[in-house]
Amino acid sequence: MPAEGRERAVTVVIGAVLMFGLLVSALALYQANVVPTENEQTEWDHQNDVEAELVDVRNAIQNTNGGSDARTLSVTLGTSYEPRTFAINPPPAAGRLSAVEADSPITIDGAGALDEIDGANPTSLQTSFLRYEPGYYEYESAPVTTIEHSLVYNEFDDGNVTIADQRLFSRNAVSLTALDGEWSKHGRAAESIDVTQLDGRVQRTIRDRSDLNVTIPTQNPTHWAKTLRDNGVDDYADLTVGSSTVSVDYNDNETDPITLSISRVGVGSNGESTGQLDGISDGSGQYDLVWNKTDVQMDTSGDTEHFEVTVTDGRTGGPAQNTPIDIYASHTGDLSVSADNRTDGSGVATVTVETDDTESGQASLHAAVGISSARSSITVGDGGGAPPSEPTLEVHPVTISDTDSETQFPVDVTVEETNGVATEGLSVGVTVEAPNGTVVYDESMSVAEITGETTTVTFGEDGGTSQLGPFEAGSPYTATVTTDADNANPATVTDTFAVQAASSPAEFDVSDVSTDSTTQTITFNSDAVGNKDEVTIDLSAAQGGVIDYTGATVSVTSGQNVEYVTYDPSTDEIRLSPQGNSGGPLTIEVTGIDVVGDAGQSASIGYSDTLGTSDTDTVTIEQGVPSFESLEATANVDGQLWIWPYTNSVTVDYTIDAPDSVSRVTTTIYDSSGSPIGSRRQTSPASPFTVSLDSSQLESVDVEIALESSAGSRCLQGTVDVGGTITRSDFSECS
Repeated sequence: MPAEGRERAVTVVIGAVLMFGLLVSALALYQANVVPTENEQTEWDHQNDVEAELVDVRNAIQNTNGGSDARTLSVTLGTSYEPRTFAINPPPAAGRLSAVEADSPITIDGAGALDEIDGANPTSLQTSFLRYEPGYYEYESAPVTTIEHSLVYNEFDDGNVTIADQRLFSRNAVSLTALDGEWSKHGRAAESIDVTQLDGRVQRTIRDRSDLNVTIPTQNPTHWAKTLRDNGVDDYADLTVGSSTVSVDYNDNETDPITLSISRVGVGSNGESTGQLDGISDGSGQYDLVWNKTDVQMDTSGDTEHFEVTVTDGRTGGPAQNTPIDIYASHTGDLSVSADNRTDGSGVATVTVETDDTESGQASLHAAVGISSARSSITVGDGGGAPPSEPTLEVHPVTISDTDSETQFPVDVTVEETNGVATEGLSVGVTVEAPNGTVVYDESMSVAEITGETTTVTFGEDGGTSQLGPFEAGSPYTATVTTDADNANPATVTDTFAVQAASSPAEFDVSDVSTDSTTQTITFNSDAVGNKDEVTIDLSAAQGGVIDYTGATVSVTSGQNVEYVTYDPSTDEIRLSPQGNSGGPLTIEVTGIDVVGDAGQSASIGYSDTLGTSDTDTVTIEQGVPSFESLEATANVDGQLWIWPYTNSVTVDYTIDAPDSVSRVTTTIYDSSGSPIGSRRQTSPASPFTVSLDSSQLESVDVEIALESSAGSRCLQGTVDVGGTITRSDFSECS
């Protein structure tokens, strides 16, 4: 072969070797750089999904409200990676979710009668936390996510970040939920977790605020203290931070009473009722009732026990003197009960219980005043005995408040089976008779069967039954409540109420505003006002703290003509005088307002006229569409092609003015031709984060970030060069 031919052959071989080497190098770079980045993105996305699922678990724990049925939720413990043809993935990542018992109990000091009940002391409640620990391969700084007393937070090596805020302490309420049960799962799949109420919920009104001190155990007392200060709790309570506890000691800076709510909730298995909350009324009625003892043991014959039940006014906290009270017992056999039918001057009624050849079994001692009730438990003999043959039904007393001729209202009916025998075909009905004997409401419904427990049915509520009311003015209306079952005798209670004529001459209505509103409307009925009459709208309660009306303009946009309508900033009043007497709804539009308060704040707006009519309505601030307070995007330099740098990823960092109202944040990266090359979706706002691109980019890329909330959505876009950074001012509204 000529030398020239041999040289050409060598050139081909060298070219092939070089091409193969380049291919191997490219695959090695892909395995070393791209695969870990994309897998880290997958792990990051999974972490966000788990956080959202754990918030759902938190909500289920907080919202459990009676009943024996468990609510089942799902938590995805691990994740798998995107399949690859030429590269290698690690095994799917796994995680662990566990219930961890707290080192110390929740303690309550100063809860009044709660700590005076023999055998029912809820002032010390053992509790647990839920803790999720991921096992990722690439996302090495992934946090541990914890649910503690309603607070959901991430624990990073360098600090903690709140995912869902605490619902434990507020200005006028303390809501304690103790967690019990055993649950620990490790794996990659979605696991089900059951949430069931075990005890309570009971409530107490604490009128002397400075008497109430609550101490909670925590794995992160410093983060809890910061959270409570951020919530403004230190404005009305003193905080004490221990090594593994935080104490909230309410002070007397405020005068309103505190509603203390306590319940126990089970997660997983082995959670059981402790009976700690027996003997306490639920505080939902006009009166609070407390037995002096519960869980009492009595012999089957010749045994006597003396009980006392104390009744206090649910509004003032003072003793309910000389108040009628209904006291009775439920038991599988005969039990002799003698009791006062009224409280004494101290609000106390005495009860004597005697046994005489009484069957062994469980008994309940009930006390009721109006719709408020409390129960004490008694065990006779060994607690056994022949079971009763049929259920016994009772209807708790029902009290319907007087109403007016324009109002619809619901009525809660509580039915109890007291013999421990399951009902069959249980139903509850309500009938209302007008003063002339005409039946104006008659509704009956089938309800879930019960065995030795209560069930509550609401009549006259949207989505349930037909509406109760409005009824014509008159007195007395008679409401009859009946419960029946196929295997039990019916039980009935009645109550009377009056209906007064309604009057709302002004029909005054003020529109609510959102955090980004600039306009507000005010409407009233102008039938009664005419020439020379003047209407005054008082904005002073809202001015400055909720809405700034300075510089606002007012105009009548619908309704009868007016001689004048003006806004006086010196008195914070709108004044107008109708022209003529055509009447009807009249609407004022206030433009150029500045909403300065926070979402949830409210204020009262007043109406008055020269005829002596007055009315008020409340304006409430609703959350508007959230905004990006800060925003930064960087196209990272991930390598070079000869002398030209290229990017495979974009890092985004942002803050939002109302992150709790945001349901989703989506970030999309586009190449210079407008084609999408990478995206990231978050179900709860969190940053900074990195979006991996489908292909390397030598030219600038477009960044689009959009948030979604119940109030609407917002979208921004900007262009960033490779190696460059853009900030909030470089972004514009999406086209």
